Amino acid sequence: MEWQEVSHEILRRQFATRHRIGARAGAKMLKPIENYAGNYLTLWDNLDDPGAVEAWHAMNTWVRDIIPMAGGPYEQLINELYKENRLMNGTMALRGERVQLANLRADLLNVIAEADHITPPCQSERVMELVGSQDKEIFRVRGGHIGIMAGRGAQRTTWPHIHHWLSARSG
Repeated sequence: MEWQEVSHEILRRQFATRHRIGARAGAKMLKPIENYAGNYLTLWDNLDDPGAVEAWHAMNTWVRDIIPMAGGPYEQLINELYKENRLMNGTMALRGERVQLANLRADLLNVIAEADHITPPCQSERVMELVGSQDKEIFRVRGGHIGIMAGRGAQRTTWPHIHHWLSARSG
């Protein structure tokens, strides 16, 4: 084995036991200023508002509550779903069977955050062309990846729409 291969294997094993930190840091590096400094400056600016502090604490607790995942499955997830985009390209297999999004026929509500930096709208929209569902709807919401479901406006916009959509399809 060459030095680079050994180094990679050592890093992979270390990552397998410490990936929780790596995954969190990777996500934060998508918006480093906002995530490492801006988040705390926002808290500082709102210390006199108990509601804002409570909302900040709830969101910060939720974001930091990551479920540990073993290194091998995490590496497979990153390679197959992110780097190779197998699900969207129709090359993903589960238990030896190819996964075809066209076979998905369930009703589908696709909630898209217009300012999502993790799953940009163009990625979320494409799945609608690939699924075989007859009843499918895109619901666009102002906000980011987490905010559309857990932000201040979620109770006024996102959740009522989801409730209405599900109620209309519940027998």
